[in-house]
Amino acid sequence: PQDGLTIVVRRGLIEAIVPADEAPGEAIDLDGAHVMPGLINMHTHFSLSLPGAGGDAVSALDPHELALYMADGARRTLLSGVTTVRCVAEKSGADFALRRAIEAGHVPGPRIFTAGRALCCTGGHGHDTDDTLECDGADAFARGVRSQVKAGADLIKLMISGGTAGENEQITTPQLTREEMAAAISTAHAWGRKVTAHAGPSAIIAEAIELGVDCVEHGYELTPDVARLMAERDVALVPTLVVTRAGAFFDDLGVPTWMQERSLGAGPRHLQSYRYALDAGVEVLL
Repeated sequence: PQDGLTIVVRRGLIEAIVPADEAPGEAIDLDGAHVMPGLINMHTHFSLSLPGAGGDAVSALDPHELALYMADGARRTLLSGVTTVRCVAEKSGADFALRRAIEAGHVPGPRIFTAGRALCCTGGHGHDTDDTLECDGADAFARGVRSQVKAGADLIKLMISGGTAGENEQITTPQLTREEMAAAISTAHAWGRKVTAHAGPSAIIAEAIELGVDCVEHGYELTPDVARLMAERDVALVPTLVVTRAGAFFDDLGVPTWMQERSLGAGPRHLQSYRYALDAGVEVLL
């Protein structure tokens, strides 16, 4: 930390950092507070509804209530020092409306990059909420990608394996065929969008890497070999370590025992997976 300085901001951008006695125009005295760069959250769900009473309450909101609920989350996010978020599955297009409202200055919030609704197979991870779009077959996944690009998606999210929040699946459950992944990834790239994958097991991640996926969310069960492959192919990892050690958060939401046991039980392996990624030099996004 450095004292005795003034940050010069013009038209919303930092123009210079100068000694305090050289400040042009009127200065705002922050009275000993610190200024730091805005934080970036690369895995955000403003409309998250996990299993349990808390998630059920969010799912019961009508479209107008949901938009206001998400706007409150965006405001609190900004006031926490997070100035940019990457939304990786939001309900019913409300994220696009929220992004427009923030850009227009109607509500306070961070800069939003969003995937819109994630693409899953019938009955796949997240199928029981409105933040996913069920697709089956290569053609349907290509259409699913185009539908989210049409809506304004900045990136595409694929659910390629099971996870901690699906009662009828396991983290290791494969959910997309090779043809489905290939169609979604190639279509997204043709439209200039990167693709991230909700994924747990190493074998499924390795197949997605071969097909050109750009990023992996969670990566619960990486191996050293797959981590090295990620590094070689410039595939980033968003580890989300919090999701396998969030007992108090789950308690607050009334998350059922089966999900708590699965999530918290995956913690040690998740941490080991993260160590493999660090050792291999994988780009890590937080």
